[in-house]
Amino acid sequence: MYFKYGDYKHADNTVTLSSFNQVVSYDDRGNKEKVTKTMLLDGVLIESNQADMKTAIKNLETAYLKDVFVAGLYHDGTPAVQSPHTLTRGTSDTGIRVLSLNYPKGDGAEYATQRTFRISLQTEDTSPEGVAEVELKEFSEQLSFVGDGGSSSIAINVLDGPPVIQYISQQTHQRITQSGRAVNRYNNYPEPPSPIFPSYVIGPSTSITRISPKFDRSRLTDWGVTWSYTSIHATAQIGSPHTGSG
Repeated sequence: MYFKYGDYKHADNTVTLSSFNQVVSYDDRGNKEKVTKTMLLDGVLIESNQADMKTAIKNLETAYLKDVFVAGLYHDGTPAVQSPHTLTRGTSDTGIRVLSLNYPKGDGAEYATQRTFRISLQTEDTSPEGVAEVELKEFSEQLSFVGDGGSSSIAINVLDGPPVIQYISQQTHQRITQSGRAVNRYNNYPEPPSPIFPSYVIGPSTSITRISPKFDRSRLTDWGVTWSYTSIHATAQIGSPHTGSG
């Protein structure tokens, strides 16, 4: 077998795939968010003299600075066949990333006739097979109830003696604030939910805020919006916030 990174082909049987990890990440709502694949390669360059070794090292480092579409192990044969241990740029947001390239040894014949190297490669894919494109990433909403509709009183300070409590109304209004935040993963802003008490909303107090998305490598992510509605009621109300599940 041999390993190939783009157009750069390693000599047969000089690269070992020491590990190949596939990790599935989930968002706060339990949806599959992305699949991260990481491979660790241990290999060796073999040359007959230091001049050729210098050239081989330079070619290796130059090759792994390039952006490529495919990197993986190939089975011997004509034509060669990709093994399952292959990374592809495909739908990956990051492409194939070279996390590290180092030379872990410096003893013996190192740099004279051989040079041991270690390379770590990785891809992150947010839309692989089996991962649903769930747009809503975050959702939270709360209802704040101020006042219970009961009587109202004030305390009047007097010149001499304790304050006097004076009742000024038998019933009072209740103020309810409905506020929240939602974030879409890609593409566009989520729509804020409707007011829970639409007939009692104080129009001038309504606030809708759009938060600019973040640029994550090759695309814009995390399109956020916040909202706030305030309503006034003559009697105490009950209600529950939206859950964002629909």
